[in-house]
Amino acid sequence: MKQVVVFGNAGGGKSTLAKRLAELTRLPLYPLDMMQFMAGGIEVPHGAILFGLIYGYLALVHSALLFNSYFLLAVGLAMTGGLAFLGKAYWFSIPYRGICLSLICYVASVFASRTTFAAIALALGASACAVVERAEAQGTVRVFKSAGTLQCSEAAMDLPTMKRELTEKGVKVLRSNCGTDGRMRAAMCGVPDGRIGLFEISATDVEAAARLGFAEASTMSGLREIPCR
Repeated sequence: MKQVVVFGNAGGGKSTLAKRLAELTRLPLYPLDMMQFMAGGIEVPHGAILFGLIYGYLALVHSALLFNSYFLLAVGLAMTGGLAFLGKAYWFSIPYRGICLSLICYVASVFASRTTFAAIALALGASACAVVERAEAQGTVRVFKSAGTLQCSEAAMDLPTMKRELTEKGVKVLRSNCGTDGRMRAAMCGVPDGRIGLFEISATDVEAAARLGFAEASTMSGLREIPCR
């Protein structure tokens, strides 16, 4: 068995079945939602993928053209810096750290050829990623709460209201996203659809969040991010 494709109706247990099959067959698991969407429900821009391919090709095959062009270097810095900004605004800390690492590696790659440009870029990169160091020093925790939404219902998950529950009690929300509890359910109207709100908060605010009905994500296996709708 080389490939298995699992498809079906919403809430039918596709993700749970696919995870179990991956464990039994030891085949890699590729959730389509995670490929097509970023955290927060933003569709992955095809331009970002194309950017990575083009700049990777230039670095490997036409390095002189890339490293001797202020324009190309500036475009690369703007693109990676923009992704770092999106990561700070919309993503959880792990993907954000990955973006910051990419930005630092990009700056390091041009340091020898364009010292002045790289010095400016390094300063910008350090500023963009400073929040990562603060988050790591303080410690962050992901918490979740059921959205209370039902299958066949047109009601959308009210993530802003859930976030407001936390902020009104003094809990600072660093990141927020829609998610699912990953449990298998029968596809039936009126049955809970398993959608949850996922929030990244400071570890010092966990008790305050628990008093509001939020639980730590680490206490339940199978939780995953999904596009908000």
